[in-house]
Amino acid sequence: MSAPETLNQLKSLVNRVNTSTSTISLGPRAFQTLARLVDEPQLSAVYSITDLAARLDVNPSTLTRLAKRLGYSGFNDLQSVFRRHVAGGEGTHYLRKIDELINRDGPENQTLDFFLKVVGDESSNLAKLAATIDPSQLETASSMLCSAREVRIHGLRQFYSMANFLSYGLGLIRNRVSILGEAGHGIAHSLSQLNCDDLLVVLGCNPYTRATVDSSKIAAQNGIPILAFTDSSASPLATNSQCTFVIPSSGDYYVNGTAAWATLLEGLLILVARDLGDSARQTLHSREILFQQLGISL
Repeated sequence: MSAPETLNQLKSLVNRVNTSTSTISLGPRAFQTLARLVDEPQLSAVYSITDLAARLDVNPSTLTRLAKRLGYSGFNDLQSVFRRHVAGGEGTHYLRKIDELINRDGPENQTLDFFLKVVGDESSNLAKLAATIDPSQLETASSMLCSAREVRIHGLRQFYSMANFLSYGLGLIRNRVSILGEAGHGIAHSLSQLNCDDLLVVLGCNPYTRATVDSSKIAAQNGIPILAFTDSSASPLATNSQCTFVIPSSGDYYVNGTAAWATLLEGLLILVARDLGDSARQTLHSREILFQQLGISL
């Protein structure tokens, strides 16, 4: 038989194997491994075979044998199915959401209804954040942001705006804060300047950006502490982080809702300012003097 070419075909195969209607038979462990790969296509697409094996508690050779059992030449061939899915070969994450929005039935005049639905979605995300936030986690994150020698912040695509938001706010109250790679020298150049006394902050949501995932992995390998803001405890950004915030971001918006993200970052910056105390005041005062000298504010 030919190997499945799409995620939907893989899902169909899992169902047939589970109901014993497939010509392929798998042992319980192999079937469980395949089912988990299919259930988490984002992670299956971005993790290396070694990292996936560790996450699934199997040997890398198990994944290779499973791929060949399904008709692929090897694990890379199987992983390409997940990568095509994530990249949009079967309809992108964003496109699926906007298709649902456009095709939804509703009253003839939907302008206010659509807007209020977004407000409701973000209100719900904020309520979930407030109900699940761990005070000790806030204290840990504030301590990390206060004590690090250098803070580099990394978020791409939609979350570049959140990274820039955090960088600006934190840079007002402490020194040596910047976006990772912002000088144009590249991420590798910026990461090479960090060590165990520094901090890498990563931000990202499903669908995850490969460069952000890879940066957090390499930082962890080099002993650089990581603070992560993401959407799931199963996120690849959470894997190497010493402190992870899982932030609700669901709703009708065709990318990811960010009201809860901005609120969490604002609250965390207030805690950092409080913990830095007079140091934050002096740093902010020096910034305001420069604003006045440069005539930035009207």
